[in-house]
Amino acid sequence: MGYKPAGVQTGSVAGNKDGFEGFLIFEHALRSAPQAKPINGPRVFQDKRQLLETTNAHLGQIGRIILDSLSRSLQLTGDKNLASHPRGDEVGHIPHTDIGSSSMVFSDVPGLQVYHHREKNWMFIVPRPGRMICNIGDSAEFLSRNVLRSSLHRVIPHHTQRHKVKLTVVYLMRPPETDTVFVDRDGKEWRSVDWHNKKNRLFAKILDSQASNTALTGRNIEVDLWNEQDQAHL
Repeated sequence: MGYKPAGVQTGSVAGNKDGFEGFLIFEHALRSAPQAKPINGPRVFQDKRQLLETTNAHLGQIGRIILDSLSRSLQLTGDKNLASHPRGDEVGHIPHTDIGSSSMVFSDVPGLQVYHHREKNWMFIVPRPGRMICNIGDSAEFLSRNVLRSSLHRVIPHHTQRHKVKLTVVYLMRPPETDTVFVDRDGKEWRSVDWHNKKNRLFAKILDSQASNTALTGRNIEVDLWNEQDQAHL
């Protein structure tokens, strides 16, 4: 398990740190930890461990069904099947694409935006009760040879609930880090673990360094920082 505090990475507003705080709960670590041993984290994780494990397993099954369906449509078989590779003044979360294969997002507070490439505009994805949002990540894009496209997204305050705290649960799926090899948008070959580490380091860099490297977003992010005066697009 890992903890990422807010305010240690670049935020979605120029000159401000990020407001993204989260716990990382790794499936293999949760599965192998003794039931009688407290989980290293908030007490609620231990108190609700059975619910946590059940939810984790259920989301994993849903994710594999989604990835397998995409793979069959793209005729990706054997070790190319995306489902064989699965293994969340401080404001928002900077524009980025996810590192792994897919991400399942649960939240009841709006703020997640995706970039519409044809409209060249940011659009809010409004959460709905009992529904989840599924993002495709870089690994699925590269393993499908760019047929699938990873979703460029960010988190900013929604104009109708600007002062509300946004709590989100995200289930992340990614390829085995040491075994999976793919080719990025620029034709360079990567091991999954190296791509993962590269993007994680980019989150902590200053804005100029991020803007000069398209790995974080797949495009130039300089014009995509949030401005409070911008009109909201729903």
